[in-house]
Order: sequence, then C-alpha cells, then structure tokens
Amino acid sequence: VAPSPSGVLDTRAPDEFHALFATTKGSFVLAIRRALAPLAADRLWVLLNRGFYNGCRLHRVLPGFAVQFGLAADAGLNREWTPRVLPDETRRASNTVGAVGFATSGPSSRSTQLFIHTGHNEWLDHMPHQSLVPMGSVEAGMGVVLALNAAYGDSVNQAALAAGGEAYAARAAPFLDKILLAMPVAPREPARPRVQMVDKSTQVSDGVASTQRTPSTVAGEGADPREAARHEIEIYLAKVAAWEDAELYEARIAELESTGCG
Repeated sequence: VAPSPSGVLDTRAPDEFHALFATTKGSFVLAIRRALAPLAADRLWVLLNRGFYNGCRLHRVLPGFAVQFGLAADAGLNREWTPRVLPDETRRASNTVGAVGFATSGPSSRSTQLFIHTGHNEWLDHMPHQSLVPMGSVEAGMGVVLALNAAYGDSVNQAALAAGGEAYAARAAPFLDKILLAMPVAPREPARPRVQMVDKSTQVSDGVASTQRTPSTVAGEGADPREAARHEIEIYLAKVAAWEDAELYEARIAELESTGCG
C-alpha cells in the first residue's frame, strides 16, 4: 500500500485489536483502541501485518520511565519506513503507567518506534511539542515489560541501530532483549446465538411437576468478541510458554536466522 505524502497509509485498522509480542524475556499483549489515535493505530496495524517488529531489539529500557523499541532488524526496512512520519494527533488518553504510543522527537515525527510507559509520566501530557499520544495500553504481561534488560539504558546509538539493524545490535549491544514474533489479533465477529431446546423435566409449578421445553443460548456462543480475542491470546501465550507451538516457533527462528537476525 502506497503512503500519501504525509506518511499516512490507506489502510484502516479495526476499531479495537490486540498486538502480541513474544520476546526473549516472555510475552506481552497490547490492547489498541483506534479511537484514541486513528493514524497511530492504522500504522501499527500495517507494521504488525508486515512483520516489521519481528527480530527487532528492545533497545531503550529506562526503569521507572519507559521501554522504547521499533527499529527493525533489517536496516532496509528502517530506510523504507523511518521517513514515513505521521502528522500529530490530539491526545485523548494520559501517559500513565502501561500506556503505549509511538515515540516522538518533535512535531510530526512518529514513524515506527513504540513507547511503553513504565512510570507515571502524566507530566508528558503537558508538553505541546513532545507530547506522546497513547493509542492503547499493556493488557497482559506487564511483568515481562518491567523485566526487560535495562543494562544498556539510554546508551544505544539509535541512528547506528537504524542504519545497521541486527548486525549493529549484535556487535554493540548483544544482550538486549529481542522480539521473536509480533502479530496482530483482531476481535472475531460475534457468533450468532444458537437456540436449543432444554428439557426442564423437574420444573415445579404450584407444587405440580411438569415437563417444559424452553429455548436457551448455548454457552460460549454470542459472547463478546473482545473476550474471545483475549481467550485466543491466552491460549497462544500458553503455547509459546510451553513450547507446544514448536513448528511455528522453529519456522520463525529459522527465518530470522536466514536473514541474520537470529
């Protein structure tokens, strides 16, 4: 999909979706609400679907402040996407603990790097030219986010990382945690309730037992699609944690290794 001159893509994200990140430290899930920052949500949806974050390092971990990541393992992807900056959007949510948005370096500078708040950064709400605009928050795995390797702090040269990708990271900061797999999970359409007849043979009315057949909704069908999506994510996280999804995991690692990112 070709971007417009402003860097905006003609691809619309779902109104709500989840972003699953499986890392070398464990997995975490972001819950994204498009209404909070439509351009940002659309951009994240596109990048996730294109596998942009697979293999990238979590290069800036500042305890009590934030975790920043989003420079691709493939330097060519950084050259392609970094210039595609998004225009600024109105902030509709506070920069509180767990909030996530695209990192900025000034007005209209958001591109691919994400920022997860690990501290109470509401003070950023009042910085007009550096304000981070949340598009969602961490829904699961905040403990993983807090446990990411912070040994390098703010020392990783972002320009060099963007230009060199994983080759630079492996040489300059080899112990940074890495994203093994990043994927979007959209809520499923709600299932149509199925009606079945239930035999209530023991129903009692005025002391007289009677048999009555009444309609009821089958449990699990017609449920909130967001709950269904959460359930799918929980199952996937369990599989990753237990290494039950070995075929997918090994295929992903083999792909990363073939591109020099493993």
